[in-house]
Amino acid sequence: MKSLASTLVFLFAMTLIGLPSIALGQSLTTIDFPGALDTLALDINERGDIVGRYINADKKTHAFLLSKGVFTTIDFPGAIVTTANGINSRRDIVDRYVNPDSTSHVAVLSRGVFTTIDFPGAAFTGGARINNRGELAGVYTLADGKRHGFLFDDGNFTTIDVPGAIATQAFAINDREDILGHYLSPDGKSHGFLLHKGDFASIDVPGAVETGAINGIIGVNPRREIVGYYTGADGRHHAYHVYRGHYTSFDVPGATDTCFFGINAEGDIVGQYQDSSGRQHGFLLKRDE
Repeated sequence: MKSLASTLVFLFAMTLIGLPSIALGQSLTTIDFPGALDTLALDINERGDIVGRYINADKKTHAFLLSKGVFTTIDFPGAIVTTANGINSRRDIVDRYVNPDSTSHVAVLSRGVFTTIDFPGAAFTGGARINNRGELAGVYTLADGKRHGFLFDDGNFTTIDVPGAIATQAFAINDREDILGHYLSPDGKSHGFLLHKGDFASIDVPGAVETGAINGIIGVNPRREIVGYYTGADGRHHAYHVYRGHYTSFDVPGATDTCFFGINAEGDIVGQYQDSSGRQHGFLLKRDE
């Protein structure tokens, strides 16, 4: 990957006042892990395999894989929290896990074997996604508490910092090595970013109070379709989709919050919505063929 020292390039300037909505059609499927209190669907691969996390009645957080209609629980051995953030076409799964000492780590689950991947010397490593080449994008924190993004490629780490930002988090990577994430500007506002060949592009949904939360996750596929969520003037989260500079928004009917988290090469999207009772549900928004 080329040098990350770069000036901020704004590729997504928009003049729209409002956002058109994505047509719902008959494509929405709710995803609830059986018996769970809350479910989030976080990523989807080209095969349609979905990963995420759920919370049981015992209030413990577990990762899951949903493949061909069958749920499988994923727990890192000895961890008190496991979340599956990403999956590639080889079914390599990236998990964030938390140990009893409250330390956060990233691990790749491949063919039944976990391999922990922590940024050297980091106090926190998390938020990672994986592409079909086995490259990871994620976030780490050193002892000073500042957050940085990272690229992990062939055993080597590269730090990712948006120039001038007070915090940077990388969350997604596609097969073109486009890296997507969030950064905090000096005024404390949260923005999305796309990093391509050393150049950063800021992503701000028109009219949004903030684009993504600092702990949110957003996704990008090989066509550079981008999905995520933003906070509107109503204080609610709304999902968005960006392609070639055109933004569209989406809300699950009747939901109080809607977020997009992952998109595959076919344009199928996974995310989460919150109902009026406060319960969280995963969902699949399948592109009509």
